[in-house]
Amino acid sequence: MVSARFMKTLIAALVIGIIGLYYLGDSLDATLNKQMKLALKSPPNPGASAFREGDYMQASEGGFRLSEKEIHHLLGQEGLRRSSGIRYWKQGGGPVMAATALGADGEHHFVNAYLVGYAPFETEDPWVPLYAMGLRLKYQLDSKRYAGIPDVWQTSQEAFFNALGDCEDHALLLADWLIEMGYDARVVVGQHRNQGHAWVVVFGKSDVYLLEATSKRKLKNWKNYPLARMVPDYYGVAMFNREHLWVYSGRQPTPDYRLPAWVRTSRFISSRNGS
Repeated sequence: MVSARFMKTLIAALVIGIIGLYYLGDSLDATLNKQMKLALKSPPNPGASAFREGDYMQASEGGFRLSEKEIHHLLGQEGLRRSSGIRYWKQGGGPVMAATALGADGEHHFVNAYLVGYAPFETEDPWVPLYAMGLRLKYQLDSKRYAGIPDVWQTSQEAFFNALGDCEDHALLLADWLIEMGYDARVVVGQHRNQGHAWVVVFGKSDVYLLEATSKRKLKNWKNYPLARMVPDYYGVAMFNREHLWVYSGRQPTPDYRLPAWVRTSRFISSRNGS
């Protein structure tokens, strides 16, 4: 038979537990509200210029180097120095070992250089960056922002400062933020439903997650992000982080980002830090 004293103790414990959960919820909500206020607050500036002509790509094999200065020279010779869109560069007849894109400064830069090591604020929850971006960033086609130019890239910090951008601007900010948090995040460029697109993949211990950076859904749980292998209508051509470029060499499109057909072809060397 249960004693009255035991019942009183049990009820007291349950009440304390409920109160504790209530205050824990309040604490979590307060933290999230504070973070969202930071997300909506504009930084003091878009960041210093992230690009140097001394930046270069080092091929994984053969020791070939391609510098930003050489890129500008080659594009200038062809009259394409300010051409829109992403461009891929090969080492002779070998694989693609560099990718460049037109920046807001009117010059082409290596895609890796657009990841400048920027996180708008610190957070321990991996879903917060996408949640915060959904509140702050508005989707806008480059052609509307840049007088008809169809494709212009912003650095991750510029994208957060301006709060406007298209798919690659969202993807660059999200990937850079997650990298800063310690995740193996990469920007992928390729095709989504037969249209050019950019998104983010995050490599976990056993799974790869696909994050649609332009999403404005407010998902407060990492588990809500889909496994990449379950999203078959995203097909990457290349992916990159701050240090490396991977190129897909397979014949058939695939949603599997761990396949050997994803070849790491080069390393980005920044003259800003000599890394």
